[in-house]
Amino acid sequence: MKTKPAYSRRLALLLGALVALPGVLSAQPVVDPSTGHAYQAFASTTLTWEQALNAAAAMNYNGTPGHLATLTSALETQFVFTNLGGNTLAGYSIGGFQPASETNASANWQWVTGEAWSYTNWAASEPND
Repeated sequence: MKTKPAYSRRLALLLGALVALPGVLSAQPVVDPSTGHAYQAFASTTLTWEQALNAAAAMNYNGTPGHLATLTSALETQFVFTNLGGNTLAGYSIGGFQPASETNASANWQWVTGEAWSYTNWAASEPND
């Protein structure tokens, strides 16, 4: 099992892949046929990013462990918007983070899955913390 890195900055979004929490926005996971990834959104104003990360890791879908969503392409992002509603991820958490030692708000972003950080869809003033 990987050791959880220290987090100082994180994306301000809670789009959890397979997190079972009160306030489910999509009752069943939605599977992207092009990637095989399953997504399920949850609404919670009380969970920290770390709590959402741990809740996602405790879940599974068809035997695959859950994790906070990683959006690694424009097509994947569009699939999530189309199938989970809306055109923004504001108010949700996804699996992007920076190491606690990073001081540059734009540098060294990583996905919780270890996937390459090669795609971003930042809002005009982001990242800003």
